[in-house]
Amino acid sequence: MEYADGFKVYAYEGVRLPEKYGKVFANQWQATWLLEERNAELRRVLIQGIGYKRICEELGAIELDSWQEYSLLRIDNYQEINRRGSTSLEFMCLLKMICLSTGNIHNIARTFKYSIRKRGY
Repeated sequence: MEYADGFKVYAYEGVRLPEKYGKVFANQWQATWLLEERNAELRRVLIQGIGYKRICEELGAIELDSWQEYSLLRIDNYQEINRRGSTSLEFMCLLKMICLSTGNIHNIARTFKYSIRKRGY
């Protein structure tokens, strides 16, 4: 929503969004944004807007395990190099839960880091 004075507010399903996400339609959101986003509520909205199928396809998600209406997925294609030259690798785990009464998909997303340090020998 844009006001006459130029002030803009972006929201999706009642959640305020930063301009990066709000200025494009949800069907144009990029799955890679999930790997960069630290805010859990915004990750939830991104997952909801992008959809599990597209996320799994675009990020190469691997199903680790499943039981009844639950699936544990891992996405591990994110790498960051900090100023000191060490490499920080991250992977994200998603627990996908399907509500049996409504069919809605809910999720819990967690990002984990591990480091690889170069040795001088």
